[in-house]
Amino acid sequence: MADTSTPRKRRWWLVPLVFVMLAALLMADTYLLKPVIEKLSWKLASRNFDGWDIAATSENNIVLVGSHILHYNGLFWYQGRSFFGHAVGQNPEIPEYAQERNIDWPTMQWFDTYPNGIYTDVYAYDSRHIYAVGTAGILHYNGLWWSSMPTAWRLDPHPYQIWAQSPRSIYALDRQLGVLYWNGWRWNTLSLPIQGELEFYAVGGTEEHAVITGAYETAADRGRFLLIQEGDKWINVDTLPLAAGIPPDPDKSGPLQLDHIWGLDDGRILASLSEPISFSISQFSSCRRLLCYEQGEWSAIEVPDSSLYTLEYWEPRDILADEQGNLLVCTAFDDRMRQTRDESGALVWQAVDETDDINSGLYTWIDAQNLLVYGGKPVRQTGCLDCWPIVKPPCSLERYELAW
Repeated sequence: MADTSTPRKRRWWLVPLVFVMLAALLMADTYLLKPVIEKLSWKLASRNFDGWDIAATSENNIVLVGSHILHYNGLFWYQGRSFFGHAVGQNPEIPEYAQERNIDWPTMQWFDTYPNGIYTDVYAYDSRHIYAVGTAGILHYNGLWWSSMPTAWRLDPHPYQIWAQSPRSIYALDRQLGVLYWNGWRWNTLSLPIQGELEFYAVGGTEEHAVITGAYETAADRGRFLLIQEGDKWINVDTLPLAAGIPPDPDKSGPLQLDHIWGLDDGRILASLSEPISFSISQFSSCRRLLCYEQGEWSAIEVPDSSLYTLEYWEPRDILADEQGNLLVCTAFDDRMRQTRDESGALVWQAVDETDDINSGLYTWIDAQNLLVYGGKPVRQTGCLDCWPIVKPPCSLERYELAW
């Protein structure tokens, strides 16, 4: 007897509905569990971590470097890994040049403390081009994993600072080798228009111009220098003392140093003209003027009045420009300030009120309203390659939303 019953309709539309509900449930669980996952992963990843520098392309892509590399992907913290899954880094030997010159830094002074090397600087060009340097060499993060960057034959770099003009044009400063340049396929030494024993302080700039600062080490020609890239040439800016408001000096000697450089999105380049101040176990740098390069000319920007910041030392840590071109500055002594215009239209400095609740440490701007602070126990020691503190545990990382 034939079955004359009506065939049951299959509700295929329930399948995508189930997937949507599962996805929504997973997202809700992730959102609710995110603070717990983030806090737990931070505690696990940051154990015995000494921080030296911080960089971020967004609040969901943060890199900390120091005794090793910590990475945040928007959900959890983890230690930087190579393609094969092991922690990045190597066991560097103490370079011969450090022994010959009796240099305590970068590897000899704390070689026993950091046997796997230490990363002193990190620069994030974008989320797929992040670079870290130190005694363990030069590393590149491609968005998935970290890897060593190839160098020229018999070149053994141990740079302490790095800056990327583009993924195919990168500069690094090395105690032994001077200025290193990445041309898109390997690192090599960069030829400069000045000679002698040179000490390099900083490198930075914009996509159009790179800037390198430093000083001569020999007594005969001791003095500071600033080199700026104009096309394929490097130009030594000899008129800089006059542009900066410094009394002219035949040999440009003196205590002032051009020790930090920032390239702004509007095309301006800022350099910090600072006076090094040393104590028994610490080294500071007090900025006396900010030099500004704009449209082929150098000019000086007066620093804020001492009544606006906590201590007598004004040491910019990171500088950003807002949509109006006004400078936003966070310093190494917990001060935040910005440029604004008074009733007459003149530029003046204004302090930010939210300073007491922000920890000391390492800083970087995400944007004009958001500041990342890696805080904990800052330690400064003489002989370090730059003046920023080392942050030792217990430590934490906070995001502050500033209301200007």
